[in-house]
Amino acid sequence: MKNLFKLCLSLAVGIFMTVPAFAYPDVTPEHWAFKQIQELTEQGVIVGYPDGTFMPDENVTRAEFASMAIKA
Repeated sequence: MKNLFKLCLSLAVGIFMTVPAFAYPDVTPEHWAFKQIQELTEQGVIVGYPDGTFMPDENVTRAEFASMAIKA
């Protein structure tokens, strides 16, 4: 029973890890920085906001910049 649970948990984690991390509804493929935002999101440098948006045209705060610099 424990092995079945471990297998199911491993499969679930694997599925969620293979789903593309890039899914910001407010960043369209026509946006001038689409490719850069996509690449940095896939690398884990930027993560967007908790509501699932990215707000690409807003200013970056000092804290956000520090977080990106550390992750990069």
